[in-house]
Amino acid sequence: MKTFSLIVLLLLTSASLIAQAPAKPKADPFAAFWSEFKTAVAKDDREAVVSLTKLPMYLANKEQSKDGFLKLYASLFPKKVKTCFATAKPVKEYNSDSYSVFCGKSIYVFSRVEGKYKFTDLGVND
Repeated sequence: MKTFSLIVLLLLTSASLIAQAPAKPKADPFAAFWSEFKTAVAKDDREAVVSLTKLPMYLANKEQSKDGFLKLYASLFPKKVKTCFATAKPVKEYNSDSYSVFCGKSIYVFSRVEGKYKFTDLGVND
């Protein structure tokens, strides 16, 4: 009887362990955003880039709406930046939900806005 009870106990324990699905690693929302953003820039999909950008954005010494952003687009994302984005490794800011990408003399900043990542700032890499 003890042997039977032990076998039943072992079967129940192993069945409960098998039934528990392994925990899936959490999806990184920034990784998905970054892939979408750099692809849009590479394809020169300006409307997609605008949709992934927090506007208005302060550029060229003033706040730029969508129209102003689109006028500056070619200077914001020249060929060198597109090439840089293809291999760039975003750097997570310490104690923040923001990431930075360094391309030459420019720093592209991405932050959470209302729960979603957006392109939020462009600074000088000095």
